[in-house]
Amino acid sequence: MAEIEHALEHDPLSPLFRAEQAVTRLYAKRYDEAAESCRRALEIDPNFFIVIDCLAVVRCYQQRFEEALTLADQGVEIHGRRSRRLTLLGLVHALAGHIGEAHRVLDELLELGSRDYVPAGRVAGIYAALGEKDMAFEWAERAVEQHDPMILSVQADPVFHPLRSDSRYSALLHEMNLG
Repeated sequence: MAEIEHALEHDPLSPLFRAEQAVTRLYAKRYDEAAESCRRALEIDPNFFIVIDCLAVVRCYQQRFEEALTLADQGVEIHGRRSRRLTLLGLVHALAGHIGEAHRVLDELLELGSRDYVPAGRVAGIYAALGEKDMAFEWAERAVEQHDPMILSVQADPVFHPLRSDSRYSALLHEMNLG
């Protein structure tokens, strides 16, 4: 966080540094502060998708699901039904408790993966958000095998928190040389 603050001192109008600040605060479960970082970043660049994604997830953890769904839908409208957009949409539906809709989006993401690259870590995250631990670990293992950098956030991203109490979690960290 200190490095991000230092960077912002030198470039306070960088939406990327604000996005990094927001994501770091999200990972620290400082949701109100993360939302404020998102707000400030969106003042600089209202279409910066990384910030929109972060804010959607933050809103889920703040129990503001309608706003989160609006943000996720906005991303799909702007950028199409691509891997990152579908991942966010699936995560938001899963965190909102819309299990059926989350599975429909997940099916679409998996179908997309049959013809285009879909990082396994994204699929693992949706399964983790759904509370489907067996599938989350299966896809997390695939992410490790693929050297998918998305899985590196497994220790910090709150979406993976439900996996931490499972004995397979420490084995996953060990396999990644993180535990």
